[in-house]
Amino acid sequence: MSDPAESGAMATLIDGLRAVCPAVVSGGSPDWSTADAAYTQLSGAGGAPDGGCYGRVGFEVLRVLVTAHREDPETEFHIAEDGPGGGGCQAPS
Repeated sequence: MSDPAESGAMATLIDGLRAVCPAVVSGGSPDWSTADAAYTQLSGAGGAPDGGCYGRVGFEVLRVLVTAHREDPETEFHIAEDGPGGGGCQAPS
């Protein structure tokens, strides 16, 4: 990734994921303000950074968790087993 804007976008995504990941850990303390700011920044710039599959999947995780928290700040998250088609990156169709 040689484009500085894309490098910055990926760093923003990683910061957002780092902030929100404790939401899925029992007793975790997510930093919702940092996660929300990262999601807002990335959304305003067009969404997922050009990080291939991992950038798209990471952005989707951030989007789902931040959106659910915005709708209901008392929402509790739990990790579940992968459903059909889960568990890995696949090429977009």
